[in-house]
Amino acid sequence: MKELIHQNYNHPSIVCWGVSNEITISTKDKADMLDNHRVLNELCHKMDPTRLTTLACYAMCGPFNPVAHITDLVSWNLYLGWYVPGLFLNDLWMDFFHLVYPNRPLGFSEYGAEGMPNLHSAHPRRGDHTEEYQAKYHEYMLKCFDRHPWLWATHVWNMFDFAADARDQGGEPGMNHKGLVTFDRKTKKDSFYLYKAWWSEENFVHICSKRFTDRTEKEIEVKVYSNQHTVALYADGKKLAEQTGEHIFRFRVPLHGKVELKAVAGDCIDTASFCNVAEPNPSYKLVKTKSKSANWV
Repeated sequence: MKELIHQNYNHPSIVCWGVSNEITISTKDKADMLDNHRVLNELCHKMDPTRLTTLACYAMCGPFNPVAHITDLVSWNLYLGWYVPGLFLNDLWMDFFHLVYPNRPLGFSEYGAEGMPNLHSAHPRRGDHTEEYQAKYHEYMLKCFDRHPWLWATHVWNMFDFAADARDQGGEPGMNHKGLVTFDRKTKKDSFYLYKAWWSEENFVHICSKRFTDRTEKEIEVKVYSNQHTVALYADGKKLAEQTGEHIFRFRVPLHGKVELKAVAGDCIDTASFCNVAEPNPSYKLVKTKSKSANWV
């Protein structure tokens, strides 16, 4: 901890010092662990009285656990709606903690869902690893955070897919696919553009599910992300509809044969094409294996 603070003290981007991460997963001597945390917490304040301290708990560490009340701030690594069903549980969890501890600063230090740019579904479900469910998850979480403005910080997990040797999920062993961008940094998933719609000041428009080309429905929902307030959608050169809103725009598009779409928001344009097919494209669905890899590895 001394080395960490000495090295990084003058970095203006650092707002607090982290004491530990998910320590209660494997710690057996809880009394000793709590004493150690108190020592580290006091050390941080002594070495740097200008910054606060924090730590990250994980899902199985409840709000009443004493470790969650040692540092100035606290955050949780929660994947409600991914590892367990029920996106609404995120709201319930935040509301309960804030009800019990209204003056305790709470943050989300990890949240996310797996998404593969080659897997798709018109009816995305938790655990299917589709690009669509990942986007659905993050849509909910961003709105959830907006409903709880008293959170001190939120940290999306993760910007990029990353290596995890023991993992075998999503049809690509050795990788964690919670990134908004693929491991090689070449493919931005739809979720990346959702965050751009919320956070970026650079004007843009993005048609979602472009890689989900083959569709069996006669009418599909086309979702568009943009940080502009008005988006128009054109089908085969003809204006289909125009909507006013924020971040997310949904259009119903008839699909007979192939359709060429163009989304226009101010001076920004994005295009995509979709094709009606008789049978679902099998490559869009995750092939289940007998892997024994733990989903949380």
